[in-house]
Amino acid sequence: MKQPLIAPQHPQRLSWAERIESLKAALFGAIAALCCLGIFIHVNSVVLVPQWPQTSGVPIWAWGTDLWLNAGITQCSGALFAITYRYIIRQDQNAHLRSGAVGAFGLVRGLAQIELGWHTELQWPAFIAFGVESFLLFGGIQLVLDWAIAHRWLKPFASANDT
Repeated sequence: MKQPLIAPQHPQRLSWAERIESLKAALFGAIAALCCLGIFIHVNSVVLVPQWPQTSGVPIWAWGTDLWLNAGITQCSGALFAITYRYIIRQDQNAHLRSGAVGAFGLVRGLAQIELGWHTELQWPAFIAFGVESFLLFGGIQLVLDWAIAHRWLKPFASANDT
């Protein structure tokens, strides 16, 4: 005897409060990503790649197109990670979810940077460093988001059991 078909449940719509929290997470992520990028650019320009454009003492409007593009892409990556991270961790205290989110985003971005470095004139230590930066970038954003959640500036996404 066949079982009757059960109508699929429609996904619950997000409330405006949840959307605002996601927007706040995106802002935290974008700002944290830009701060991390500033640190990376400084370290790269001093230690790894001296030909990297210097930003010390240069007004922001005088940055080259490469730095503006890099900053924009990094901010978008940080914002998307922050929104996704908020949904991944929900209200769980599972360390594997937290580190797995950082690892997944870091691996995808890092491998793309390593591939780009492989096809350019950079020496291998430089493009490996750019790959490692991705893990540090998303790890830094994770720290900022966890700090914001702990200080109740940002609310974690409600678990399915809480609805």
